[in-house]
Amino acid sequence: MEVSITAVREDDRTAFRQMALEHFVEINPSFVPDADWDDHFVESCLTGETIRARWLVADGHRVGFVIYLLERHHFVPKEFGVIREVFVLPPWRRKGLASKAGQLMIDDLRRSGATRVFVDIMAGDERARCLWTRLGFGSHTERLVNLRAKGSE
Repeated sequence: MEVSITAVREDDRTAFRQMALEHFVEINPSFVPDADWDDHFVESCLTGETIRARWLVADGHRVGFVIYLLERHHFVPKEFGVIREVFVLPPWRRKGLASKAGQLMIDDLRRSGATRVFVDIMAGDERARCLWTRLGFGSHTERLVNLRAKGSE
């Protein structure tokens, strides 16, 4: 199966928003986009200077999307990659597409100068942990989130 990642373009705005909404509702069934999400999420993905929103394409079909970025290190003159989202439409799952997408993102980030690549996964998401472990990731830090703070979503 031929797999690639291709840029989400301005004329893809509606389709990308719909697929992203499907993704976030799957993660959290009570997700309802607020005005900030509607006003900024897609816009940031399409126009962000360092954000790379890409369609996941398999055999010529859009089967999901990925979002990743290149960030400048805060303290030293290095850049690192951050993988934010990987979504594969349900009929296309369990075919190795997430692994191929992960490797394509890692390769792109390395070519762009990333010295390290990070990915955050939800606590308890063992399938994601297995995916990223197979791609060479290991626990480096643990990020805790204050669940009581307003606006911590």
